Amino acid sequence: MSANKTVKKQGFIRGAADILCIAAIILAFAAYFLYRGNGINEFSPQLSQSAIIWTLAGAAVCLAGLLLHSRLVRFAAYLMLLYAFLGFINAQITYIANVFVSIDGNTFTPGFIMTAVSFVLAIVTALLSAVLIRREEDTRVPASVTVVGESTEKNAQTPAPVTAAGESTENHTQAPAQATAAGERTDSGEA
Repeated sequence: MSANKTVKKQGFIRGAADILCIAAIILAFAAYFLYRGNGINEFSPQLSQSAIIWTLAGAAVCLAGLLLHSRLVRFAAYLMLLYAFLGFINAQITYIANVFVSIDGNTFTPGFIMTAVSFVLAIVTALLSAVLIRREEDTRVPASVTVVGESTEKNAQTPAPVTAAGESTENHTQAPAQATAAGERTDSGEA
């Protein structure tokens, strides 16, 4: 693949991640307004303040992630929106239980369904936005980097230590010291 196609592909992916981040912000605000309008019912007499706060915080952090092009910030926004959704479910748990038990024939209202779908879509788009954005250090490793544990010619040709009398401490008739698979050094050359 040519360099020009690689740049275009990376630009497309970054653009898609930014579009998903914008979609997550819009969906988070949609979930917020839907929850404010439909969150109170006979089984849930008050709105969950944690769901409201975490939804707005998740949207704000997602905007910060969009401006900073940061993967970590976008993951934080995803987690905040997930926590907001859990707060929403926790506040509506008696309503959900009543619908599933179905003693009085209640069903999910369209407002509840739209709120839940907005939360889920905001969470999914925030996560995809964080996954698709590439970190700057994810680029290829330069060829000059050596793998830890590999010996270089410089290391293999180091002279043996000399004693105070000027004599070498290594027996020159043996093979040079080599590293074994466990990292131990042997003087006989056998691993």
